This record gives sequence, structure tokens and C-alpha cells, in this order.
Amino acid sequence: MNGCSALLHRLFGREIAQHARTAMGVAATPLSCPVVIAAELAFRA
Repeated sequence: MNGCSALLHRLFGREIAQHARTAMGVAATPLSCPVVIAAELAFRA
């Protein structure tokens, strides 16, 4: 999760890339992936 946060800051800058993150504990994930990342983006013209 820290890597994804760092990537967002690098791509968009710290002012724009404000975000929230959460972690979940489950017995299994789809395709046995160790990390699942989802994003909702909003852009202003």
C-alpha cells in the first residue's frame, strides 16, 4: 500500500494526490493476489 501511495504522489503531486486507504483481512483474494488496489478518480476541467 505504501508503494501505491508513493506512486500517486509522484504522478500527481502531494497537493492533488490526497487520498484515503484501507486494508482488509480476508481468507483469500481473487487470483490469489496478495494485494488488491482499487481507485476512484475525479478530474476537473
